[in-house]
Amino acid sequence: MLNTVAISGVLGYPLELKKDKNGKSYIRSSVSVSRNYKGEDGYYLKDYIGFVAMGQNAEYLAKYAQKGDRIEIKGRMQSYAQTFWEYYEEDCFPKKREKKIYKIEILVEDVEVVSKAEQKNTEDGSTATHRYTEEELKEKLEAYRATKETNPDLVF
Repeated sequence: MLNTVAISGVLGYPLELKKDKNGKSYIRSSVSVSRNYKGEDGYYLKDYIGFVAMGQNAEYLAKYAQKGDRIEIKGRMQSYAQTFWEYYEEDCFPKKREKKIYKIEILVEDVEVVSKAEQKNTEDGSTATHRYTEEELKEKLEAYRATKETNPDLVF
């Protein structure tokens, strides 16, 4: 079976590089993707699609991406269950029950920053977006690819 996903969207949240218990870098965040139709209020509806980038992909995102940047993600979908205890009261007695939430997210296999957004305040207090030139993005992409080639034993 084939499990491949490609998404282009905007980072909606600041990224935070974390380390797992084995010392491997990872980032868990989401990408905002607009639907191709407008809602009742006249604005395009958006979906926030979760992703996990690990290892070199996570370090690349932490170094070159920020909130508001457009990125392209290629990877595979994975699902998992998250279990927690819910506390409630029944007949004046505290009780607890196990609750499961099923989540689905993209495990990133390749990522690229497509356009870089730099927030600048304007005179009216709103923010304007500055885009990097094509040459600047190509330089950053080449540096990323060179790093991947020099470390072929890295999985991500």
